[in-house]
Amino acid sequence: METPVANGSGPAYPALAVLGVLNNGTNPDLVANRTGNVFVQQKPTYELPIPRPDL
Repeated sequence: METPVANGSGPAYPALAVLGVLNNGTNPDLVANRTGNVFVQQKPTYELPIPRPDL
């Protein structure tokens, strides 16, 4: 899953929530839930040159 982030004018620190469920056969399902923030740096306004090996 992708989450859109507006980071064109500066870095962003969006909140995210993740839910995971594991079907455990005849036993109750295992459920995990995590929330937090993720740092996304500012989108560069230029591309860095890619070094090319000598052929």
